[in-house]
Amino acid sequence: MKIRKSTVEDLPRILAIYERARKFMAETGNPRQWDGSWPPADLIPKDIEAGESYVCEHEGRPVAVFLLRVGEDIDPTYRLIDGTWIAGGPYGVVHRIASSGEVKGAGAFCLDWAFEQCRHLRIDTFRENRVMRELLAKKGFSYRGVIALDDGSPRMAFEKIDEHEAAPECAAASVCPGGVPAAYGSPGAGIPAAFSSLSDALAAVCGPGVTVTGERRVSGGDINEARRLTLSDGTAIFMKSNAFSRLPMFLCERAGLAAIARTGAIGTPRVLAAGTDPERNCSFLLMEHLEGGPRGEDYWEAFGHELAALHRADTADLTPGGRYGFYQDNVIGSGTQVNTPSDSWVQFFRDCRLAPKAEKTAGYFRPDDRKKLERLLERLDEYLIEPEQPSLLHGDLWGGNFMDGPDGRAWLIDPAAYVGHAEADLAMTELFGGFSPRFYAAYREAGLLQPGYGERRDLYNLYHLLNHLDLFGTGYLGSVLRVIRAYA
Repeated sequence: MKIRKSTVEDLPRILAIYERARKFMAETGNPRQWDGSWPPADLIPKDIEAGESYVCEHEGRPVAVFLLRVGEDIDPTYRLIDGTWIAGGPYGVVHRIASSGEVKGAGAFCLDWAFEQCRHLRIDTFRENRVMRELLAKKGFSYRGVIALDDGSPRMAFEKIDEHEAAPECAAASVCPGGVPAAYGSPGAGIPAAFSSLSDALAAVCGPGVTVTGERRVSGGDINEARRLTLSDGTAIFMKSNAFSRLPMFLCERAGLAAIARTGAIGTPRVLAAGTDPERNCSFLLMEHLEGGPRGEDYWEAFGHELAALHRADTADLTPGGRYGFYQDNVIGSGTQVNTPSDSWVQFFRDCRLAPKAEKTAGYFRPDDRKKLERLLERLDEYLIEPEQPSLLHGDLWGGNFMDGPDGRAWLIDPAAYVGHAEADLAMTELFGGFSPRFYAAYREAGLLQPGYGERRDLYNLYHLLNHLDLFGTGYLGSVLRVIRAYA
């Protein structure tokens, strides 16, 4: 195979390759990415004229096509990312790559050739495009976060760089003080951690002069006010707001959503900005506004598989100084959540989950029940076990903390994210119900549940019950005592 620039004579063949690619995407669970008409036929001659369209030939016949564009800030949609790029400076971007399917490895050959021309490449794709995601992983691209196209639709962004040829200041990933990856909780290159007004936030993420022209209250949980904001450019965004003092809560939520989004395993809303606004006398979190699509026939099976994929994702850079915890403390509901890293899951669950909540709720217990709880904490390693691998958890996964996404699949919202035992997330789904048996059957296919999970489930949920006792009072005391007395 060889690569050459496309010519107008290649146009019929290129159109046929793209038509085949659209059918293949639809057949493999990705019907929306090119949606029957992308790329439009009048765009391809422009790519050819610009000298940016290339074909891969096999025995004199084009079997793949792609666009390669190289330069400084060459793709404006990559300026803002819910995550972080490995390096700045000039880069190449690969778009509209497609294969005829006639020659195995044509797509990989195109990516290898593009990397030879430019040792710093970026590319994006739909979350549903599993075939492309697997190819990118095989060819050494790393997932960097979520970008948005001009129409606001999200794309998973990937990057590959030859660090030996990159400028020294670009060769290493950006980190926050203390070695924390900037991707987790950072809003993207050039965006402040927190804005001092809503107007400043809108100008930065939506463009100068963009203002709020309308708003209405929408459902957004019990803790915050939630509004759908209509903007002067005709778009809509979602805003949570609370008291000035609750800005750290929104920053924690942003960090949790960013950590989940980085895995690429399951959908989450894209965070745009956070800050405070003196005119509204509030703190706020801006996110993309999502309209839920109709649930697919495999909704619950896909949810189970995607949650398992989240639990299998790498967590090494989320817990500096240990295997379990998180790089910062955060919140669960309106309660604080301690995330001091630990190398032992059982120790972490005792010291950072049960013990702090037991201390906060001590006044609800009679002396004998308080002693039973103390004995339970002392003997916790008799009941809980270490996981086979650490997992990134949603942390508060009840039926109110997922939504139907625009793709008809479950999207996670309102996380209390940390790294722990996957069983703790699954246990929470069973505490209040609302999940289909098909979800559990699909999740169990991943093999993440260890023998005896059913005997440990109520202990994991004791944390949530203690948290509810702390936040909402005696209505949860009976449930707490039943668990304590069952184990102590």
